[in-house]
Amino acid sequence: MKDTQPDRSVMDRQMKKETKGVCFLFSETGTEGGWWATQEDGFVSDDGHWRYEGARYPKEGDDFTVYAGDGSVLFHGIIHQDSRTGAISRQAIRNGKLVGDPTWKQQVVGGFWVHWIQKTYSTVTDLARFLG
Repeated sequence: MKDTQPDRSVMDRQMKKETKGVCFLFSETGTEGGWWATQEDGFVSDDGHWRYEGARYPKEGDDFTVYAGDGSVLFHGIIHQDSRTGAISRQAIRNGKLVGDPTWKQQVVGGFWVHWIQKTYSTVTDLARFLG
């Protein structure tokens, strides 16, 4: 009897899309921390600004590679989002005093709040090299 299951490797290759662009930390008012992102090449307005349509956000399970300016590989692997390692309490003012809020913890990379880090990194400071 012939196996009628589709060839998984063919399906995976057909579903993958390679994008090229700039890796950065996306943050704006209301995001409450930065999101790791890439700006895909070709999505630039007439005045030279990046367009929102070009923003791509790595997702759990993505095969992701980041290259340095000289072409060497800074990171290659499968994205595994970790939102707990190294998380610290956000600061709040309570009764006129600055205190840590134990109910709201987030990670910090290079002085910026982030929503997740790559699980394979041992410390959040490892990721600071991706910040321009």
